[in-house]
Amino acid sequence: MSEIIDPSAPGKAPSGKSSEAIQRLKPNAVGLVGVMFMAVATAAPITAMVGNVPIAVGFGNGAYAPAGYFVATIVLTLFAIGYAAMSKHITATGAFYGYISHGLGRIVGLGAGFLTALAYMVFEASLIGIFSFFGNDLFKSFFDVDVPWIVFAVVMLAVNTVLTYFDINLAAKVLGVFLITEIVMLALMALSVVFTGGGPQGWSLGSLNPLNGFQSLTGEVAGTDGSMIAVAGS
Repeated sequence: MSEIIDPSAPGKAPSGKSSEAIQRLKPNAVGLVGVMFMAVATAAPITAMVGNVPIAVGFGNGAYAPAGYFVATIVLTLFAIGYAAMSKHITATGAFYGYISHGLGRIVGLGAGFLTALAYMVFEASLIGIFSFFGNDLFKSFFDVDVPWIVFAVVMLAVNTVLTYFDINLAAKVLGVFLITEIVMLALMALSVVFTGGGPQGWSLGSLNPLNGFQSLTGEVAGTDGSMIAVAGS
């Protein structure tokens, strides 16, 4: 996804620089549709519903969990506006490091970059655990076979390795298929809730009141976490 530009080569030397190599994103590596699929898929809709929502509802502010997500959406919308504005001017590789170092300095950028890398490593390890658990449970429920969790973990790592090693368009296409499947599943679940009346007590707009999002700090953190994963993935 990146290429090295030698400023000393004819026609490629930026003004004021003559010997420093610059690493920039490779042009036309993946199309707009591919980027959209990858960004939204990295938000992991199913993972958020299976991992974050039960924590926010069960151990957080219960029925007011949607309000926590609503507050997080407002905050992250402001973040997205600034992110999009900076994207027009910053084309070098480096992700969070590149953006934060341009705005707050290299030291802060390095700290944020290392912290983000650590967070992603922990998150990926957690995803492997979730995938292995539900894979084991699936085979137990439908096939009455107890497959060790390590088997699912190795399979997931192998598939991820293949998708990341080869052309990025392959990963974009695979993610597109899974993303559409996830959206259809979540849409069907949401429609089932809508047409059944929202539960025993019916509909309540209080669950969307932003003030109720702060009823429990745990619920707010859990709700914000799911949205932060979405933004980080994009």
